Amino acid sequence: MLRLYERATRNDPTHLQSHLNYGISLRELGRYDEASSVLHRALHHHPNSTSLRLEIAHIHTILGEINAAATQYENILVTDPNSTSALLNIAAIHHNDLRLDEALLGYSRTIASISSYNQTCFHHIISNNPNEILGISPFSSVNQSNPCKCPTESDFTFVRKILSNSGQALHQLGRYNEAIKSFSESLYMQQSCDSNWK
Repeated sequence: MLRLYERATRNDPTHLQSHLNYGISLRELGRYDEASSVLHRALHHHPNSTSLRLEIAHIHTILGEINAAATQYENILVTDPNSTSALLNIAAIHHNDLRLDEALLGYSRTIASISSYNQTCFHHIISNNPNEILGISPFSSVNQSNPCKCPTESDFTFVRKILSNSGQALHQLGRYNEAIKSFSESLYMQQSCDSNWK
């Protein structure tokens, strides 16, 4: 497969998916420098590609180059301010650096991007649950007059993880009541997930 991807990139040096496939394959083989080189060549032709930047950031993270990864995530947000992957990874970087207030803001923005940008409706699930995290409802940005798709099990799992991370950051800040609310919301999401998919 690797040779096919390599040949495809030579046949069309501007083809995004060929370069992405080749770069991912090289990364999976642990050939990080080569993968990075392939992906950066493609980025030259496709500077606004979220997929390329996420993959480059992934390689930087594997290599422990957290600042370089953060730069890629920030570049993604310039062209796609609602990129859940970029928002969540930047929040996680802040959390690891103990920049907890920034991490909490990032977690809230990530949840808002899931419920608005992807038009996934969580508001009906938590409508009977008065808990709010971080002093605001993370789902307040959903336009309730517009129909939207039902959330999937992976949506629930993703949001539950973010709520749990928020609870950890709040606990580290000594904001225990808010941490309890966030953990409660995470538990509520888990229960909703269990009842909807079992």
